[in-house]
Amino acid sequence: MLSCPICDSSAIQKKFIKNDCQFIECGSCGFIAIHPPPLPDTLTALYGQTYYQSWGMDQGDDPYVREIKMKTAAGLLEQVENFREPGTLLDIGCAAGHFLEAAAIRGWEIYGVEVSEYSAVLAKRKFGDRIYKGSFEAASFPEAFFDCILLSDVLEHFPDPRPVFGKIKGLLKAKGILAIVTPDTESLSAKILKTSWNHYEKEHLSYFNRKNIQLCLKKNGLIPRVVKTSRKAMNLKYMLAQMTAYPHPLLTPLIRLINKVLPGVWLMRSFWVVSGDMLVIAQKGEEADVG
Repeated sequence: MLSCPICDSSAIQKKFIKNDCQFIECGSCGFIAIHPPPLPDTLTALYGQTYYQSWGMDQGDDPYVREIKMKTAAGLLEQVENFREPGTLLDIGCAAGHFLEAAAIRGWEIYGVEVSEYSAVLAKRKFGDRIYKGSFEAASFPEAFFDCILLSDVLEHFPDPRPVFGKIKGLLKAKGILAIVTPDTESLSAKILKTSWNHYEKEHLSYFNRKNIQLCLKKNGLIPRVVKTSRKAMNLKYMLAQMTAYPHPLLTPLIRLINKVLPGVWLMRSFWVVSGDMLVIAQKGEEADVG
């Protein structure tokens, strides 16, 4: 990366190495990326069945995962519906289709894209041909077709956000909504945990803060309307799967101990957590609106 894809600055510097990946940072806007990014075939192979061990879903869909994912989705869609009534919706990186299930219940006409063959099969069992198995870059949809597009826990998986936002703008209807949930490098957890931050993983290729993501959106004709801390529904069973797949020297033993001593019914109860993510809601605007 010779220049920053967000602000075009050439002030690129090495930040740290983790999991044999080199993380670099723009000294101007703070955008962080893995460089060089993995090859496409390497990424595709990564999102196989074993990838979903961190969800507790490597043996298929799980009702307790489904419950918290749908609860999180409902909270996100409530935010979206402040700006747009239910219409056509695309979930990029739809995984097993939990967000799509929640959206369909709320009256949205749903479509999904999923690069993982394993989870795309799970989603297709629910929604058939409404699910495109493959990369978002290769997916074909009519121009100005969607009222809303979701990028929940997905944007960080793209090595360069510019073509993603450019394609999204073309797919959105006038005043259509883009909803993003992605890690915030200036969140409290990122500042405390530093290189041990759970979001710094080899499959996460791009990292934003609240300022540079707004800059990137505006440059692509997408006007930020909401930028705030995101919260997610969680349960202790899911947290154990996450901490086992992405071990932390302090948190993983603690979660394992809690899962051992608490009754099983408590492990499945959902609660809200803040884990260093931000919620961004943007609206397709006219070029004259872009500042």
